[in-house]
Amino acid sequence: MLTSIMHLKHLLYAGVLFFATAIHAQEVTKLRIDPATAMGGQASSLIAEISFTPLESGPESTFGSINRLEVTRQYYIILDWATKAILIFDKAGKFHAKIKAKAVSNDVNYTIYSFWYHKDKQEICIPCRNEQVYFNLDGQFIRRTKTDAYYDKKYIGNGKTAGSAYGADKRNKDSIAYQVVVMDDKGIVQQYLPYNFRTANVPARDMLHSNHSVFYPHNDSSVFFCASIRL
Repeated sequence: MLTSIMHLKHLLYAGVLFFATAIHAQEVTKLRIDPATAMGGQASSLIAEISFTPLESGPESTFGSINRLEVTRQYYIILDWATKAILIFDKAGKFHAKIKAKAVSNDVNYTIYSFWYHKDKQEICIPCRNEQVYFNLDGQFIRRTKTDAYYDKKYIGNGKTAGSAYGADKRNKDSIAYQVVVMDDKGIVQQYLPYNFRTANVPARDMLHSNHSVFYPHNDSSVFFCASIRL
């Protein structure tokens, strides 16, 4: 399902891609709403409970903003671009661990712009140029692996990960690439949304990147994919 919305000269297109662990097609229920007849409602009819958890503030745990958040059964994992770090708090708000940019790269100008969480292995993966750097939930380094391309990733269960990358440019070779892939430990197993690496209508410079991932969780085995382009 592909929808388009134009707003402030930006075109936002959202694709709902379901990556089942068995890679089978799933039926999607469509809800049609008429905005002209839509009625308001009380938040209490939608939200059962709201709880406020203050996060511990100290010399090591202070951060400027939440640029990305991952919630696990035990922890809140927060990416803060201002301090170039990933901070980990337990569900009571107590500071647990911190991963600084210098633990990922020796380059003093390096900033952690993204990460993804591998739920089964309980590992935090941070992309760094042509590498992926892994840490545990105690903020301890585990390993580095080489990668041919940078992918924004989201773990979808059963050892599989959804990944997205887009690099269309007239300077590239005339070849086919895929904007969305599904990977396991051995490599890419499924590919979606093909485009020409050189002649695609939308160049990579027109892809809009904000402080969120292009993947949004749907359930334990599927995700929503959403990307936006500049007109």
